[in-house]
Amino acid sequence: MSQQRSFFLPITFMYTAIFAVVGPIIMFFPLFLEARNLSVVEIGYAISAMGVGKLLSVFIIAMYIDKSRAPHMYLVWAALIGGLVMASVHIFDLRGAELILVTFLFSCAWSMAVPLSEGFSMRACRLQKNLNYGHMRLFGSVSFLVMGTAVGFLIDKNGISAFLPMVLMFLGFAVASAMFLPNFYHHEKAANIIDDSEVKAQNLFKMVASNVPLMVLIIGVAIMHSSHAVVFQYGPIFWSKSAYDKTMISAFISMGVIAEVILFWFAARLNQLFSAKGLLLMAGVASAIRWFAMAFDPATEFIFFFQSLHAFTFGALHLGVIRYINDTLQGHYHSAAQLIYAGTMWGLVMIPVSAAAGYLYNDFGTDSYFIMSLIAVFGLAIAMIPFMSRRSVQAV
Repeated sequence: MSQQRSFFLPITFMYTAIFAVVGPIIMFFPLFLEARNLSVVEIGYAISAMGVGKLLSVFIIAMYIDKSRAPHMYLVWAALIGGLVMASVHIFDLRGAELILVTFLFSCAWSMAVPLSEGFSMRACRLQKNLNYGHMRLFGSVSFLVMGTAVGFLIDKNGISAFLPMVLMFLGFAVASAMFLPNFYHHEKAANIIDDSEVKAQNLFKMVASNVPLMVLIIGVAIMHSSHAVVFQYGPIFWSKSAYDKTMISAFISMGVIAEVILFWFAARLNQLFSAKGLLLMAGVASAIRWFAMAFDPATEFIFFFQSLHAFTFGALHLGVIRYINDTLQGHYHSAAQLIYAGTMWGLVMIPVSAAAGYLYNDFGTDSYFIMSLIAVFGLAIAMIPFMSRRSVQAV
């Protein structure tokens, strides 16, 4: 019980701190950029630059994380450097197109935080069998909801200038949470889960990246996830122009997170009822419905309903990938797999889709959601290919 408590508390603190940053960034970063004189198209470039930063940093870290003797220190540096980059915006009063570079640098530092947290939670679950991944992960979703809503309230009261100080404070919490993480390398070595000679002899990144069925599935999932580009980048801007205040905008986004929290609470049960294939099919169908419906600029109550489908368009999608990784990869490949998955999803695929979304929204407004619906269906078709292959059931 003491070991379980020693893993459960730091993992939940880590998720809480990390998603306290992620929530406001996703909800209000486009509005922050707009307030600092970026155009709609330039915001698309900034989000694409964020994808490039994620692509570079995540893939580089994936080559080393599973060999590290102090893996939690990667998270410490991610939050610390990310905080310094964001602080430079205030210190030098940066505005306009120069924020595209700032966004890129912030992403280079911070982008590894979420996939690292997922890798750490999976390592904790491997060490302590009765830990429940979904119950730990939902602390992140709750933090996303609470902190995002709180920042929205402060922005309504004090203007968009409230955004940056809150993000900097939460990045400080993220540094502290990373410092309190256990050293999983030491625990795994003590439990005879890893063998130094075996790990050193293998390029884990290369081994994972050469798993063709896994990479096809990750690319398909990344395409499905990229269908969120319009709502992530321009949902808050569109709702703001439709006379919704910032508290209501955060409530729209929070609706999806509430549904996501519920889904993660029942994650263990869902994994019993559905295979990875079933979870991904669920996500694909929900995505097609959600984006098609959003194109019609639904009334307030329907926005809440379609936002609740985020439980499936992201939550079920994420659980499906986690399930597939657990089913097909041996334990010491998990961190590399998580980083490759994150880099492909938020970087390799999201870069062009984010850039295109700027032009789509600029030219077509909410009709651009129709394209997002088609993208989700296309990604689902690719994600289903590994399940038609015999290799998909083989563990690396």
